[in-house]
Amino acid sequence: AALARLTLPPLHAEPRADWAASRPSAVFALAQHDALLEELRALPDVRAQPVPAGTLAFFRQQQTALAPAPADADAVLARVPPRLGRTLLPFQRAAVRRIAGDWGGRALLADEMGLGKTLQALAVVGALRAWPVLLVAPAALRLMWAEEIEKWLPEMLAPSDILVLRGATDALQQDAPTPKVVVTSFRMASVLRASLGARTWRTLVVDESHVLTSTSRADDAAHTQAVAALGAAADHVLLLSGTPSLSKPFQMWRQVEIVRPGLLGADKWAFGRAYCTSVRSGAGFWSPTGGGQRDHELHLLLRASLMVRRLKADVLSELPAKRRQWLRLPLTASDEGADVDEADAAAEPA
Repeated sequence: AALARLTLPPLHAEPRADWAASRPSAVFALAQHDALLEELRALPDVRAQPVPAGTLAFFRQQQTALAPAPADADAVLARVPPRLGRTLLPFQRAAVRRIAGDWGGRALLADEMGLGKTLQALAVVGALRAWPVLLVAPAALRLMWAEEIEKWLPEMLAPSDILVLRGATDALQQDAPTPKVVVTSFRMASVLRASLGARTWRTLVVDESHVLTSTSRADDAAHTQAVAALGAAADHVLLLSGTPSLSKPFQMWRQVEIVRPGLLGADKWAFGRAYCTSVRSGAGFWSPTGGGQRDHELHLLLRASLMVRRLKADVLSELPAKRRQWLRLPLTASDEGADVDEADAAAEPA
């Protein structure tokens, strides 16, 4: 099925200025889209907004193409290291099977915070075994990721196979072989864009991927462009974020474009016109101004094509007791010997 939004202004009245936010919706079979649209356009006082071309093409392909045999869950999960595989909860195993099997390792893992996105990401990496892996994360989380990789993938990786890039002086030497896993920050991915781009990365993992936001400016931030270029050349791309859209759907375009290019339109402006509340600027461009105008349809499309998202309420019966985790941060020269408050010293680890 496909969703379409129909504009039904009051009869014998001028359409209201806020019609985009107040119009009702209708649901119909995908095969009826073109015929129904023609009938609606022939009616007086009715304006119909068709399903965007990218969405329509995706669902039509899902219906008409010969669907490949679904990936065998046991075969996919069997490639995950045994200890990590036994640790995964049922809903986490389902996500690994979906991402590594059905979607070929290209996905946005958007589970709510606290549902174990790190373990699921490492399980996907273990199932794919596509080295080398470039992992981009906030600077404060680089060491945590390195420790988690050592902890959960020891059968596949030795400590010497993991390189954490802390600064420009840690850049990969031109003639040196590429380590199996390189962990870096968003800023360093931008600073080292040329040297990282000269390497072949089979897998790209991005933690807190909402940092790769689409802006209403012509060019997005330098780190967003750098990571997007790396993702375009990778075989597998896995983005992690508990809040993929911080305030409005337009910010998600870049993330979706990295995972599945062209799904949301030719560019972010086309996506803004089709899915977001937009206005035409004095220069003739469409600029996104606020929320979405086809939110349910967008949600349906993302879940069908690339996004796994569960809330704690969805999997509450599967969750274990509360778990705590150490988060180690590197000390700078100015931090060493600094006084520590008694309250901080007595605090439990996060």
